[in-house]
Amino acid sequence: MEPGQRFTQHELAHKLGLSQASVSRALAGNARHSAALIERVRAEAQKFGYRPDPVLASLNAYRRTKRPITSGGSLLWFGAPKPKEKIYESLLYQAAHDRAFQLGYQLDYLRRFEPEMTARRLARICMARGIAGIILGPQPEPHTRLDIDIDNVAAVAFGRSIEWPPVDHISFDHFQAMELCYQKLAERGYRRIALVLSAHYSERVAGNWSGAFLNQQLRHPHLPAIAPLLFDEPLTTKQFMTWFRRTKPDIVITMAWSFGCLPHLKASGLRIPDDINIALLAVPKHEPELAFYGGVHEPAEALSKLAVDILVARIRNNEKGIPPERRIHLLPVDWSAGRTICR
Repeated sequence: MEPGQRFTQHELAHKLGLSQASVSRALAGNARHSAALIERVRAEAQKFGYRPDPVLASLNAYRRTKRPITSGGSLLWFGAPKPKEKIYESLLYQAAHDRAFQLGYQLDYLRRFEPEMTARRLARICMARGIAGIILGPQPEPHTRLDIDIDNVAAVAFGRSIEWPPVDHISFDHFQAMELCYQKLAERGYRRIALVLSAHYSERVAGNWSGAFLNQQLRHPHLPAIAPLLFDEPLTTKQFMTWFRRTKPDIVITMAWSFGCLPHLKASGLRIPDDINIALLAVPKHEPELAFYGGVHEPAEALSKLAVDILVARIRNNEKGIPPERRIHLLPVDWSAGRTICR
């Protein structure tokens, strides 16, 4: 095969001794075919490096909708991580890059805070690279309003921090995450369950964590109700220990890094889990020093895959710019007991 030439679905069908229609249905997971055949076709497709052609996919959408065809086989990730979140965003980006490649697209990365990054320059970049869709990565500030023009591209946003443009949001279900965490702790016999969280980060998830925590206190009236400690950064260790001695929690639900209380526990000399138990709202399993913590696990790869799938669906349907109806897509989280939660 010549460099840059695509291995086509027709060629894949010929090698498998199947019709192209059968191969197409098998790749789509059509229940008309057996699981064994679907697995065989997908394995051979991966072996020969088959990828869908994004332009042909747009052509199929045009045939169905009679709308103009979207050109371009490139996507753009528009990111802006804080230093402590670079590793996490890189995981999200890599998973999105891999999923885009499977669907026949190239995903490039562009940092929002690059010098002279203006709406006009971003538009020129999109035009020059043939960008068909943009993923707006998690932003460091809540209620972020991005000065960008998306009239000629499809776009989706990660998380709940982006207020403008009002595109589809793909996020973890933070309300469900807190409900799951509180219920698991109550089942394990904890009575004095507390929440310590940066007010800034709480706002980034639209207050869903703190709202669900208060709701769980109402649903567990037999347990002491400890008011959440939502602090304005920076919280001092002295302030934290004053609150800690007054409330005497059995376990603290919090976040890693400065978004929660872990630095103050370390500075005070309290040992985890000997002196206090901890449940993290997002266990960073990609960081060895924190991977043993218990709490909520967010499947980052699945979230990235969902974001790319939704973006590509909009591209194939030639849906550009601000959608008439914005949708919020929520992905449930998992529970990870870890070694910082006892019974």
